[in-house]
Amino acid sequence: MKKDWLYTALVVAAVLAYLVWDETTGEGDGVEAATDSNGTESPLNSLYVGTIGAIGAMLNQQSPSQNCFALIKKWEGCRLTAYVDNGSYSIGWGTKPSFAGETITQAEADARMAKCAQVACNEVLKRLKVTLSQNQLDALTDWAYNCEGSKQFPTSSIFTLCNAGNFAAVPAVLLQWNLNNGVRDAQLEARRQDEVNLWDQG
Repeated sequence: MKKDWLYTALVVAAVLAYLVWDETTGEGDGVEAATDSNGTESPLNSLYVGTIGAIGAMLNQQSPSQNCFALIKKWEGCRLTAYVDNGSYSIGWGTKPSFAGETITQAEADARMAKCAQVACNEVLKRLKVTLSQNQLDALTDWAYNCEGSKQFPTSSIFTLCNAGNFAAVPAVLLQWNLNNGVRDAQLEARRQDEVNLWDQG
């Protein structure tokens, strides 16, 4: 619990520090300064993501890397006004809005994505008894970001295989997560393949 409070406090402090820097230097308006919807890097996103990683390291907590963020951005896309996606509202890079019709800035979308990616990463880590490589963790974090709402997620054989050290069998199971409402989905198949390709880099 203490680590969670410290992590949150340090993230808030980092974002506030950036806002002070932005105000004093006149660098951007907090929207253009963030990553755009095409995935172009920017000062705010680099600062926020770098802070997440640095704090995670200080607390001995693994964090998603830029490879993971790139996958999330590629497959989620970014919309700054809340919209209906598969029967529920989404906003930004596939995160949940505070209310229907909410509009946010690009900076807010990037920050929410980074926070939700860490949450997804934590959901993976708490089910593992082994240490994964960064690429393997990034692959499973993208999968979790996309699929952790599924009832099958907590008991997936992916975790069993990892904990048994059978890493070679994980890609075949990942590729099975390709259904949208019970129907094979070409986009999900392609996303799973991207995750497998990242996993296979070791």
